[in-house]
Amino acid sequence: MVKVNELIEGVPQVLFRSSDGGYTPGVVLVDENGDTSPAVKFIDENDVSYGVKHVSNKPRVSSTPYYVDIAEGNIADHQAVYKFGNNESAGTTEQSIWAEGGLYPWDAIDSASGTVTASSSSAQDNPSGTGIATIQIYGINADTGEDQNEVLIMNGQTAISSTLSYKRVFRIICRTSGSASTTDKNIGIIYVGTGAISTGKPAVVWALVPVGRNQTLQAVWTVPAGKTFSMTDASFSVGGAKGAEGVMYVRPPGELFQVKFLSHHAGGVDVIPFTFPLRFSAGTDIDMRATAIANSTEITSTFSGWYE
Repeated sequence: MVKVNELIEGVPQVLFRSSDGGYTPGVVLVDENGDTSPAVKFIDENDVSYGVKHVSNKPRVSSTPYYVDIAEGNIADHQAVYKFGNNESAGTTEQSIWAEGGLYPWDAIDSASGTVTASSSSAQDNPSGTGIATIQIYGINADTGEDQNEVLIMNGQTAISSTLSYKRVFRIICRTSGSASTTDKNIGIIYVGTGAISTGKPAVVWALVPVGRNQTLQAVWTVPAGKTFSMTDASFSVGGAKGAEGVMYVRPPGELFQVKFLSHHAGGVDVIPFTFPLRFSAGTDIDMRATAIANSTEITSTFSGWYE
């Protein structure tokens, strides 16, 4: 609030220069709570006060792109997102872009929400083996839908249970290697999922790390609770000269998967920038899929942006 021509002793004032070269106090600065500490607010045409957009008390007027400030951590409560996936053997039936192949099992995962297990197709992925020793899994909480992660110690083909309960697991990173490892890479396929384990593989696969990759490759994701995701770009690429159709499907909470864009090309990469970022609400599932003209076609996909 701005009070005109009301002088309060010891309170900062805006001084107007008069015609005789002197200064006349004309405004006392008082905020909406009556606080007389130095502050400036503007009044719009409807007499509503507003401040100046800023980042850490600095006006948000610079040549630095907004997304760069987000990546550098300069904007509070904003988190950069970059998802990338690969399907080494896509075919003539639509598949999600993830290393397991086939469609991502959204419904089965929804039904199995809770604690998950981690295991490997190789007995060598353990602290004393030739593979990896620990992994970190990232997802969203089964009850709150909020971001969470934890570190698990691998035990080869034997399942290790998570401490936390999950609604989604969208990333696995191999953090440390076994004491006998010479490559510092996972020897087997690292799985996170639910259900009975057969040779290290769970009945329902939520996420996996291909042999030697040390990280998941899956272009599927769910917007965490209390957040809004702004997608700035997406891409599809096709190996060789084979043709394929890439599709981004989005499922808002309580609805069906809906197509948000299509990409058709033969070989190379197709990058789609969104001049006006696509906005998705909390709980929205995103699933990048593709259909190839011929079987055994390698297809990758990415998307990025931020949530706040």
